[in-house]
Amino acid sequence: MPSHLDVRETTPAPVGHSLYLAPFLLSIAGDVSVLAFYAVGRSAGLPFLRHPLHSAMTMLFTFNMVGSAFFWAHYWVDPGTAGCSVTVFGVVAGYAGDYFSSATVAWLLFRSLVLNMTPLSTTRAVMSLLWPVLLAVAAGASTLGADTTQPPHVVCWLTNPNDAHGLAVASALVLAVALNGILSALVVYNLTKRASVVVRTEIHLGAAGTLSGVGRSPREDSEVLTKRLLVYPAVIIICGGSSLVASIASNPWAGVVGDFMLMLNGLFNTAAFFFLDPTSAKTARGLLETLDAADTRDAEFKAAGVAVAAAAAAAGAGGQWGAGSSARRDVGFKRPWGVSVAGKIRPVLRIIAGQV
Repeated sequence: MPSHLDVRETTPAPVGHSLYLAPFLLSIAGDVSVLAFYAVGRSAGLPFLRHPLHSAMTMLFTFNMVGSAFFWAHYWVDPGTAGCSVTVFGVVAGYAGDYFSSATVAWLLFRSLVLNMTPLSTTRAVMSLLWPVLLAVAAGASTLGADTTQPPHVVCWLTNPNDAHGLAVASALVLAVALNGILSALVVYNLTKRASVVVRTEIHLGAAGTLSGVGRSPREDSEVLTKRLLVYPAVIIICGGSSLVASIASNPWAGVVGDFMLMLNGLFNTAAFFFLDPTSAKTARGLLETLDAADTRDAEFKAAGVAVAAAAAAAGAGGQWGAGSSARRDVGFKRPWGVSVAGKIRPVLRIIAGQV
């Protein structure tokens, strides 16, 4: 939530709202880059990305993008209007969805690594991904009907953050942060208390790899999951916590810092994904391997087509067979759009995969 809520009624923002454009654009660009990266990997058919855990990660970045967009809009929408009510709904639903999606990642790891439960069925996987959406909508809906009128020079938000609507919003966000912390702590404790981690084979996905789709063994996978668990909740605590602390400060500059931290949430998540979460390197390596395999198949198909055309020409039927082999070569060269895109960004993939 905006961190200057408690001071805005008496003190206008000490800086122009356009100053927040930079962190907003950086977070949006980060969210889009991660979502595009996932889309390319899924289009290329990387099997480990089918796990619900990666779907939850996609939801995390999507919700953050929604929350950031509405958060930027709340500086420009007139208070007390229907547009302001919609904007407040979007801010709360977006950031709540972000936090509950992170909690879903923690829950998926908790049920597999701590409870040693069997893989989710398709129905249960859909349900596990549905509850963050429902809770996000519920959190946003708790703002509907709230008064958003403000004094002059004050931006759009709840008139009284301490009324029933404000307390409902705070409760939803506290619940999301608490779930992240509790589930993460339980998983990390369960993994670190044992000298050797043995992960049940039931949590593996066969050809799709281990649970995270990153580790080459159960032990390595567990270590990767531990790192991931610590990163994203930490971002939530740092960004959301800074905003919360700033909201109770009497200095308007603290509000500016708090808003900056909240709007940088997406950028920090993106940095964590590409530099700390090994999923990005695993996906880049998978895309490079898929590209190499596609190049090899295409070269073999083209060589075979040339050989058929040459043989047909030698037999005196070059026109008919040559055209036919050309048509077959065209079919052979058709690739999923994700593989085609990966081919255009091959140097970037090598950097992400650590092959430079």
